[in-house]
Order: sequence, then C-alpha cells, then structure tokens
Amino acid sequence: MLTIRELKTPLIGPLDLALQAAETVAISGPSGAGKSLFLRAIADLDESAGHVALDGTKRESIPAPEWRRKVAYVPAESGWWADRVQDHFAETSDLPNLLHQVGLADALAWEVSRLSTGERQRLALVRALQTAPQVLLLDEPTSALDPPSVDLVETLLKHQLAANRALLIVTHDPGQPERLGARRLAMAKRPAEGRCWPGGTSVTGYLALTYWDLVAASVFLLLNAVFSIVLDLGLTRTLIISALRMSVQLILVGLVLKAIFFAGSLLWTLLAAAVMLAFAGREIWARQDRRLAGLWGPGLGVAVMLVAGTLVTIYALAGLIRPDPVWMPQYALPLFGMVLGNTMTGVSLGLDTLHTSLARGRRDVEAQLLLGRTRWEATRPFSRQALRSGFTPIINAMAATGVVSLPGMMTGQILSGVDPREAVKYQLMIMFLLGGATGLGVLGATFASVWRLTDNRDRLRLDRLNGGSR
Repeated sequence: MLTIRELKTPLIGPLDLALQAAETVAISGPSGAGKSLFLRAIADLDESAGHVALDGTKRESIPAPEWRRKVAYVPAESGWWADRVQDHFAETSDLPNLLHQVGLADALAWEVSRLSTGERQRLALVRALQTAPQVLLLDEPTSALDPPSVDLVETLLKHQLAANRALLIVTHDPGQPERLGARRLAMAKRPAEGRCWPGGTSVTGYLALTYWDLVAASVFLLLNAVFSIVLDLGLTRTLIISALRMSVQLILVGLVLKAIFFAGSLLWTLLAAAVMLAFAGREIWARQDRRLAGLWGPGLGVAVMLVAGTLVTIYALAGLIRPDPVWMPQYALPLFGMVLGNTMTGVSLGLDTLHTSLARGRRDVEAQLLLGRTRWEATRPFSRQALRSGFTPIINAMAATGVVSLPGMMTGQILSGVDPREAVKYQLMIMFLLGGATGLGVLGATFASVWRLTDNRDRLRLDRLNGGSR
C-alpha cells in the first residue's frame, strides 16, 4: 500500500492519499492544478516534504533507484535516449507478451524517430512494467490514443490490477475512471496562486476547516447556554464544561492518532486498541446502577467487548476492506472505535436492565426454581427483557438511517468528496458490522452475567451484586 500524508512542494500540497494494492485512483482537474507535480513528488523526482511510505516502509529508507522501480512513474511525454526502440528495453521473458498486448509486437526493430506520440505512450508503459512495480503512476496514459488503442491499454491495466498492482492515474477522459473501476479524486487550482489546494486541504477533496470555523460553529451551543441562564435550568456550567472537555479530548486524540498513523507500528496500534477497550469496559461498568461485585464488574464488560469487537473488526479488515497490512491503524482504529462505541451502549443497557430486573424479581425467579426449573429457565423472562433493551439502540439506528438521518461516517465521506454511492456502501457495511457486534456483545454479557448470578446448584446469588442481598 502507498501511504501519503502532508506531501508538499513549493507549488502543491499538503496532500494526503492512501492507495491500496489492486486499487485504482483517478485524479482529475483543470490544467495547472498540479496533478503532474503530485506524481513527480511521489516518484521523488522533485524535492518534497511529508510522509510517503510503501507497505509501511518510508521512502527515505529505500534507495531512490529501488523506490522508482517499485513506484513507477510514466509521464505524459516520456524520454527516449537512444536511436533504436530496443535499446530502451531489458530482454525479459514477458516483454514480447507486453508488446503484443499494446499492439506493438514488432516495435523493437523500429527507430525512435518514427514513433508517433501514441506509440511512445504505449511503449513507455511497457517499459515501466518491466521493473515489476507495485504502484504505477500514470500521467494521461491514453491522451494520444485512438479508441482501439485505448481499449488495449485499459485491458492491460486491468491485468495489472489483477496482479495486485495499484494504479494512480491522471486523466481527463471522463469515462476512464468508471471503466477501470477507479475511485475518483478531484484537484482544483488555488484561487490566489493558480495551483492546487489551499493549505490543509488534502487530495481526498475535503474542504479544510480552521480553528476559527470551529469557534463559529460553537455559536449555537453558546446560545443554548444563554437560554439555560435565562430559564434558570442550571445547565450552563455543565454544558460549557462538557464542550471544553470534548474539545480537549478530541484534539489530544487527533494528535495521538496522527503519531500512531505516522509510525505505522503494530505494537502502537495494539496499545491504542487496548486503551480504547479498557475505557469502554469502564464505561459499561459505570453506566450500571447495580454492578457485579469484584473484578467481575469491569471485567465482564472488557471481556465481551474484546471478543465481539475484535472478532468483528478482524473479520471486516481481513475479509472486506483488506488493507495491507491488515492491521493498518488508519483503518483498524477508527473501525474498532465505532464497533466498541455501539457495542458498549448495547451491553451497558442490557446488563443494567438484567441486574435491576433480577433484583426486583427475585421472588419470581425463586418461585420458578422451587418448581424444579433450571436457572436458565427461571431467569429466561429477565434475560429476554435485557436482550431487548440491549438490542433496541442499534435496531432504532438502523430503522432511522437514510430516511431520518445520514450517519456520521457517510456524511464525512460525502463531505470529503467520495461518491455518495460509495459512501452508502461503506455505511451499510458499517451498520451491518455494528449490528452484529452489538448482538454478540449483548448476548455474551447477558448470559455470562446470568451464569455469574447463579451457581451450580441453580440458586440465585444476588450477593454477587453490589447492593444485592442473599
């Protein structure tokens, strides 16, 4: 995978991009937006600042010749340093097949001077493929080709995708991204400088916000605080402190995540996930009026979140999203956080409902036990009530999504320039995963808690609840 963060030169950036293996990203935009300069900066032909890495290895750690073999750049107008075509190619076993695929099987015997612009484009692509790159940077690869030749080149590029290569293509052909199954990104000129994005806006296409924009966004929150004072609601201090706490926490989290993303370390990713898990377990414990005594109190929440959250997250990463490496923090941590947040709500509601109802319905449970029923049969009505309570938030969220509300992830992707249809696919995937994780967590927590609050003699053990009694 090619990872680019805050890449900039005196003329472009800062730019961000994540390109997966077997993925195509098509960049479009007006002339002078800096598209070619972006590709040159990635290929390290122009001096640039920022973070560029391939499969987690920083560009600076790879010798420049090796980097340009792995990340091959094919400019719109390629260079030719010898008179004969064959002098520009290595004698490799795949060369005849590659030439045949672009319709130039006999071109090696030609003189360079007789090549048309379109023939040079196709031969330059073949020349780059001989280095067996992991990523192809293509600047208008079919701009001078007729339709049959375009078909040949696009077929060849699809074969490269099938071989797990990634493609980053600059194109003005409006239909090419769709034919190649590409993710579209747009670059625009800077109004003042005639180049691409204003500072802080990335290649993903979002519009950058300043801290003054955030201050302006807080106006309505401050208005609510004023209403609280006027109406004597007593919420002003709580509202302001909550907003400040949220701001500080999110800013710190942003800094921490940026450092973890930059490091690209499995150890730091696992450590961040463990911290998130611990806080989620603590929140589950804190949200219950009656809690399991001892280590079971916080431990049960952590355990079920660990099983449900980790299982669903790994399934999504390894089987659906497939980043390389699979634990890439840019994907793993946000996904794990969403799963934990929603599962945490369901589990805390389910456990709180179960413990409260068992404490109040002790006589009902024991009446069934006295009839010779097992602990599972006697507590079934209370378990069902707890499960319904735990499932309700995610069911309500799924029922309202799309018609009543646009979820945060989908909204964020649309604001960042992603095609709404693609944003919908991701949101559906996330909602399915959240529903599954919540269900696993609520089921696991409910039945584990019933097991803990009874014993092997099918007795109800409310003494194992804080505030409970025998």
